[in-house]
Amino acid sequence: MTRRRTQVLAPMGALALGAALFAPFAFAGEIYGRVISGNAAAPAGTTVAAKCADADYPAKPIDAKGAYHIIAGRTGKCTLTITMKGQSATVDVVSYDDPVEADIVLDTRDGKLSARRR
Repeated sequence: MTRRRTQVLAPMGALALGAALFAPFAFAGEIYGRVISGNAAAPAGTTVAAKCADADYPAKPIDAKGAYHIIAGRTGKCTLTITMKGQSATVDVVSYDDPVEADIVLDTRDGKLSARRR
């Protein structure tokens, strides 16, 4: 009976230890928000990519409401690149251990796309 209990509890203990060690990293570098153009969500086809330190995170399309969600997996300064209708603009964001909301407003002036945080 003792051997069987050990065979069952040992993997559970390892799993619990792993969860405790890696739980702080589960949300590190999480960046989310909405991309707005004019007074509405940016159009379909708009994408958001991120670069944090030496790591690149591929562009992902926004949803119908303009929302995006990137798990960068690290904290610190990140640059988001928003691409809309073939033009790109960047905005800097600092990610922390806790999730960071960064709503982005896109403007087109003189034919050039620009981005700023709201």
